[in-house]
Amino acid sequence: MKKLLMVCLVLILSAGCGTSENSNQNTEVIEMAEIKTMMVPMRKNPVGGILDAVAEGMSGDGNGIETEYVDMLSNESTLKLQTQQRMLIILPANQTTPYHWTDLEVDESILTLTINEYVPDLNPEEMMGVGGHRVFEIMGIAPGKTVVETKQAHVADSQDVVEEFSLEVIVGDS
Repeated sequence: MKKLLMVCLVLILSAGCGTSENSNQNTEVIEMAEIKTMMVPMRKNPVGGILDAVAEGMSGDGNGIETEYVDMLSNESTLKLQTQQRMLIILPANQTTPYHWTDLEVDESILTLTINEYVPDLNPEEMMGVGGHRVFEIMGIAPGKTVVETKQAHVADSQDVVEEFSLEVIVGDS
């Protein structure tokens, strides 16, 4: 009986020692992600080059004004924008939970909301429950001062809030 248990233990341990196709794929994906990061001009992006590449495809500046990036570290702070300048608000999210970010509240006489999208994290293994980011893009359209706000609330009960994000935005000409 002891011999049989030892043989089973050796087989179990040796089964995990080799490389699998999935581990090789992960290495290739990480290497591709690093290459993409190097190809994308790094700007003030708190989340990293991968999301920068995604965001780059979502909005075209076209006006020569640098896009601002903010995340939860900017919560309850103040940011200045120029008219026609864009800002990406990048918040952690997970669509597999019942808590989702509400629509971003903006003063439409000062700002316009141009993007409200969920961007999933890279998931080459196609695992369940992998998170991502909620990306809001706003653009200054007229001088003024306003607060943009969103909450991460339960989809069935908007009063069940687990996180809040607010940012004071001052839009001016240069």
